[in-house]
Amino acid sequence: MKLRIITALVILAIGLPLLYFGGLTFQLSIVGLATICFMEIMHMAKIKIPSPEVIIGLLATIGLTIPITYYNYFRMTPLLWLCLCSFALLVLTVFSKNEFSFEKVGIVSLAALYIGLGAHHVLILREYGFVAILFIFSIGWITDSGAYFVGRRFGKHRLAPHISPNKSIEGSVGGTALAVLYALIFVAIHQPFATLSLDFLGTILLAFGVSLAGQMGDLVESALKRFYHVKDSGNILPGHGGVLDRFDSTLFGVVACHIILICLI
Repeated sequence: MKLRIITALVILAIGLPLLYFGGLTFQLSIVGLATICFMEIMHMAKIKIPSPEVIIGLLATIGLTIPITYYNYFRMTPLLWLCLCSFALLVLTVFSKNEFSFEKVGIVSLAALYIGLGAHHVLILREYGFVAILFIFSIGWITDSGAYFVGRRFGKHRLAPHISPNKSIEGSVGGTALAVLYALIFVAIHQPFATLSLDFLGTILLAFGVSLAGQMGDLVESALKRFYHVKDSGNILPGHGGVLDRFDSTLFGVVACHIILICLI
């Protein structure tokens, strides 16, 4: 636990300044994190690194991560870019002597979509300002902490025993409830979105959606690790495992947040 806390403090010490200043440096840091997450999935899936398929998948991930304004320089869209990369992967199956199969095309393409889409939405939400993105991240942090402590104290019914046996329904409900309460207090003190005034129901909807999506993201990654029979996605973060282990809930939470904001505007 001590090592886990120290690692978390180091992540905050590095991440918060990047988050605060934003700009190109922040964009590059998110691209870097997306790259590591993608490579962790490739390692779990035992897809050869380095290889042409990993390079193409990495290009797809980066292409999906970067701000859409960069596509203005080319007559391209993120969806078209992903399609082109996927078709390039299909072509590789012809020349790989059955070492790279149709099934692995799906793994690489979906990994790029999974990581790239989530990372891209982190950059989208940063455009709302530092307070807004910190607000969304903190909803996830409150959910995780609340679910852990409520689950330890009151947890009796397993949430997904075949995937993550330590998580409980009571912990999940408690984490979400605390996240909603936290969001209501936060918004009452300071509106996080300068261009959008969140009312009572809007705040509840946003916090509930982000909290629930974040928990689902955590379970999705747990299912991924269970399928590949690994404890952690990597070992780059002492006490936490891999980068994907630390940001799995964020990848889902930010996408849910952006969808809800679109509905609220």
